This record gives sequence, structure tokens and C-alpha cells, in this order.
Amino acid sequence: MTEYANVGEYLAAVKCLLDMSRSNVRYDNVTFVVALCSAMGTTDLKIGQQIHCQLLKTGFGFDISVVNCLMNIVAVDIVSSDAGYLLQAMLVTYCRLV
Repeated sequence: MTEYANVGEYLAAVKCLLDMSRSNVRYDNVTFVVALCSAMGTTDLKIGQQIHCQLLKTGFGFDISVVNCLMNIVAVDIVSSDAGYLLQAMLVTYCRLV
């Protein structure tokens, strides 16, 4: 998954996350950081939202490295009209951490 992201094959990296889910492979925080960065590379906000929902369902919404990645994505994508939705979801997650 990381190698796909490193060479710019962002959709293939996201597909790896889906394949991992279907194969019952365990996730870790790095999995979601790579998936979120790959979603950002696709510039498709829907993919990012779906990954965000998945990480919340699996309990990684409270991992500090994942939250940091989410905040970086919003900082980069702040000009997007949909960035407000993501920022709101991240702030709720971050407040739960504190």
C-alpha cells in the first residue's frame, strides 16, 4: 500500500485498504495515514470521507498520528468548500482525545 502511494498510484493504495478489509487483515495507524494521504492524492473528497468513517469504526480515530494526518489534510485543502465538514469531524475527534 505504501509503495503504491510512493509512486503516485493513489487509487491502487486506497484499493489495498479495501482489499485488506475484505480479507480481514488487521489495520494499524500507519495503514490509515497512508490511506488518508492517498485519498488526498486522488483529490476525491468522498474517498477521504469513507476512509475517515472506516478509521472511526475501527477505533483509530483517536490515534494521534491519524488525527495529525487529518489536520494536515484540512490545512492543505482549506480552500475547498467541503473542508469545513472534514474539519468539524476532526475537531470532534480531537476533542475526544483531550
